Amino acid sequence: MAKSPKERQREVALRRKESGLVQKKCYFTEFTKDGLDHVSQLLGYSEKDLNRDENISFILDYCVSVTLNFLENYDNEILPKTKEAQYLFKMKQIATFRQDQGDSTQDILEHLVRWKYKTPTIIRKKKDGSYVPRQRTHWSIDGVEFLFNDKKYARQVQLLNQYFHVE
Repeated sequence: MAKSPKERQREVALRRKESGLVQKKCYFTEFTKDGLDHVSQLLGYSEKDLNRDENISFILDYCVSVTLNFLENYDNEILPKTKEAQYLFKMKQIATFRQDQGDSTQDILEHLVRWKYKTPTIIRKKKDGSYVPRQRTHWSIDGVEFLFNDKKYARQVQLLNQYFHVE
């Protein structure tokens, strides 16, 4: 039997809460809304993508990151500048939140699988020296541990930004 809209909404709210995401209601002027639309296009989002609240959250995360980078000289190399890099950033944030809650790597893996989070796109180097994006079909312990490896994570953000042409 299909879930009712109310049941689906409850499930989404639970998934977000368990992932450490906090809901905030925002009101925008036309200037800000147009600015978000423009930034989203620069980051590779389509108009259809903007109909999803989570994508608007990614764009706002980016705006906050850029502002902090400018104001406090954050490391520009790990600034997620594409929707692919932003998704990787989100998965790292969720995994870190769950770890801070006391979850083991296995618990985090089960959380990501349970809530059907897609695996992030990763750039791999081919034998001929070129780079190609790859996405695993399912989460693994290695995939979760990758999120905690700051050096590998930073390199992937850099590669994703370069591959998807945002510098």
